[in-house]
Amino acid sequence: LYRGLADADLDAMAAYLYGNLRGSLKKIDALIKAQPKNAYFHEIKGDALMKANKPVEATAAFLADRPGHDAAGVALAFHRDH
Repeated sequence: LYRGLADADLDAMAAYLYGNLRGSLKKIDALIKAQPKNAYFHEIKGDALMKANKPVEATAAFLADRPGHDAAGVALAFHRDH
């Protein structure tokens, strides 16, 4: 069991760095659920999604914590142009 968010963050990062993308995304999503406005958690989710070759989903993750940004619109524009 985790002692706190710091332990959960380290576990998610270890899963990501060792190539367990599916496991890391589940752990990162749990971190985001605990702290939805934490930009760092959205950033590491975007990084993991980019590593998984999912640029549209990564774009949405990178912009998820930024009010006023249309993550879906940016992702669709990226997908359309690539």
